[in-house]
Parts: sequence; structure tokens; C-alpha cells
Amino acid sequence: MRKPRITSQISRIPVISIVGTSNAGKTILLANIIPILTTRGFRVGVIKHHGHRYGHKTHSRSDTAIIRDSGAAVTILVGPGINDGDIPPQEVIKNEMIGKVDLVLTEGYKNGPFPKIGISWPGRPDQIEPDGSWIASIGGDFDDLPFFTLTDDRRLAEFIIAQLPKRPQAKKKPALTKAKTSTTKTPRKTPKKPKAKAKATPKSIGVSLMVNGRNIELNRFVSIFIKRTVTGMLSSLRDCKNPKETVIHIRHED
Repeated sequence: MRKPRITSQISRIPVISIVGTSNAGKTILLANIIPILTTRGFRVGVIKHHGHRYGHKTHSRSDTAIIRDSGAAVTILVGPGINDGDIPPQEVIKNEMIGKVDLVLTEGYKNGPFPKIGISWPGRPDQIEPDGSWIASIGGDFDDLPFFTLTDDRRLAEFIIAQLPKRPQAKKKPALTKAKTSTTKTPRKTPKKPKAKAKATPKSIGVSLMVNGRNIELNRFVSIFIKRTVTGMLSSLRDCKNPKETVIHIRHED
């Protein structure tokens, strides 16, 4: 199968859109792959597009904080009624990201002009179907599209890197040679290395899963997705407001 290359660029910055329905897991997916891209030397900019005028003040801004804390070099939230309004992503990139990022990932713009990685959950009535702009799929396995699962963070990041144009390598500067002198050198004191700061322990999501008596390891993406889905379900039920702990037991019949 031919590997597509990312040719959509704004001011020589490659752009990829992560698309999917509301609560499909776009924000957490970004938060998982951005640290991997950053360790590979990419400065990542993110444009989060909120398509609705109301309801953005808490949820979208907290999502933006999640993306920013994951290591994004620049994070911009746009949409109706937000800051300067629903600014086209091309304008945001030109005004806010040139010289600051090597790659732009947008959350949203499913009808936009950029190559897309789509999150599609089979069985959901609002799932989106791929079109010619999709370069990969998460969740839904479609013909002729690379397929990734919820736990494929590293493989997805490597896939994105493989689609990008090769970056020019910086030329090495010739080493300067100093003329030898007969002066006696004064021994220098070895500077003390600063103590490394302890890394902050990531906050626990508080989600566990047991299948057939065995604990299943969950990554951050899956944990937050389960927590949000169940919390949203409980909010529609009577006497389930502000839950402190939720236990669900499912028996699968043969």
C-alpha cells in the first residue's frame, strides 16, 4: 500500500487534522502523541477548533490546558465567541506559529483542507466516515487506510513522522583553531552540577479494569475516555449526580 506524504503546508509548516465526533477522544490522543513527537525533536503547535458558540468556557479550556501541559510549543483555541472568533487555521498559523513550531496538529476541522487522521467508533450513530483526505483511522478499520488502536500512541507518532517532509540538517560549523601560547594555564575549578529537579508524578485518572479476574493495564488515553463516557452516562440518570466511585459489572453471555 502506498504511503501518503504530507504535502499540505502553511508557510512550509506541515499540518495534520485530528478529526472525530464530540467526546471521541481527540484531545487525549493529542496529549499522548505530543510528548513522543517532542522527544523526536519536533516543536508541535496545536489549534483546537470549537465549533459551537456555547459550552466552551469550561470543557474546551480544560482540554486546551491538557494539550499545553503535554508539551505543545503553541496552543491556540478558536471558535465562535472565543477570543477573536472563528479564525481560519491558515491565518492562525501565519500570525501565531511561524518560527515557533515544526508541525501543526489541529483538533477538529473535519471539513477542512488538511490531511486527516480520523477517530471513528463503529456502532456509534454519530460516527464519521472517511473521505479522500484521511491518511489513517483510529478505532474503525477501513479498506486502504492504515489502522491504529487506542493504545498505539508510539506507532501513530512514528507514522506521522514518516509522512512529513524531511527536514534539512543544519550544516556543521568548522571548529576554530586557537594559536598555541606559552602562558601557563590556571587550573579551573570544576563547576558543581545543579541538582536535577524531581519529575512531577502524573495525576492518577482513577480508572481500573478487570476482565475474567485479571487486571488490564490501561494507558492515559483509554482511562480518560472510559471515565468521560461513564460520567456522561451517569449524568443522565436519576440519583447519580456527583458520583465519588462507580463500579460496573458486566456478564458476557456465551
